[in-house]
Amino acid sequence: MKIGLSGDWHLGIARYSHNINSIPSKTLDSVTGIRHQIRICKEQNCDVFVVAGDIFHTTNPKPVFVKMAADLLNEACAYFPTVLVICGNHDPKPLLSSSVGPVGLLQEMVRETVKCYEGKNDIYRHMDVDFILCPYIDSSNTLKFDLDSKKKKIVIAHTTFDKCKSGSEATMIAGGVKEIGSIPGANLVLTGHIHTPQSLTLVDGVTVLYSGSPAKFDFGERNDAKGVWIIDDCDLSHEFITIPIRKMVQIEIDDEELNLSDIEVINILKERGLEEGCEVKVVLKIKPNTGADLAKLKRLVATFNPHFAVEPKVVKKTGIVEDKKVLNVNKDDKYLIKQRYVNEWIVAAVKDEKTRERVKQLAYEIIGDCK
Repeated sequence: MKIGLSGDWHLGIARYSHNINSIPSKTLDSVTGIRHQIRICKEQNCDVFVVAGDIFHTTNPKPVFVKMAADLLNEACAYFPTVLVICGNHDPKPLLSSSVGPVGLLQEMVRETVKCYEGKNDIYRHMDVDFILCPYIDSSNTLKFDLDSKKKKIVIAHTTFDKCKSGSEATMIAGGVKEIGSIPGANLVLTGHIHTPQSLTLVDGVTVLYSGSPAKFDFGERNDAKGVWIIDDCDLSHEFITIPIRKMVQIEIDDEELNLSDIEVINILKERGLEEGCEVKVVLKIKPNTGADLAKLKRLVATFNPHFAVEPKVVKKTGIVEDKKVLNVNKDDKYLIKQRYVNEWIVAAVKDEKTRERVKQLAYEIIGDCK
């Protein structure tokens, strides 16, 4: 039996997003990554597909994201006999035992072969494996089971470990439990919660596999690979297979470099990783009591991608002492870029009037109606 591990979908996330048909572009990146994961698991002939928590980005997801999740899970169960889903800290079960959370609601919208778990713990027995389902663990959720000692025990969780490499998702998570490896008799732990995929071994020799996220949600993840784990239950061997994802780039430039000609500045940006279609954050380093032509920087970067963030940083002898965001496309209006920015960038970047109007039309189709 082969198992595919996914998790941390965060459907509904709008970080560094623009709007495409009312859906944040970052959520669409996640959907693209999930479909690549499903494709790979199908090619690897997986029998079980696991989603280790945080299907949604908020505890009260919009109906469109609930339907999106249900469609993806039904798509998965068309290829895999069993699909196991647990909730995470972003989509937990409500405090009232009689209430149903977003993951519980999914159970009513998916096929019978999809099993969604919101409870504190449960067991799903499949062939010669006991899958121990542990949605987001807190101090009150102890893991004690009377298990069949003849079966392999694979824990599916959503938590943190002392030895894990924490990525940029620190602002998105809500803590966790240390050293879950003390579970008696566990053979393997499959978990979500940390967006950097990784394998680690706990003090008692238990292997932990982190699913990671299917897309890069923050610039701190720009160097992370994304993919899916394939596990063979016979010997618990595992392989991480990467998926294609949109490139994410963070570039630094200082005010002296910005004073060069347009062509020279563009060449500097390209040498530091700027390319058409990638996600871009530009950090502009400014010396104290000096100005910088932010409009010029925005105009030049926009020729590659009109959706980006600029962070000016005042630099003194002691280093960077101030960090103030001037433009972040997801700050005040999560989905739309102001019309004046689009007009300024396009007018400056495109000289031919006919071509300029066509570019404007395409831009508005991408980011929505800014009028």
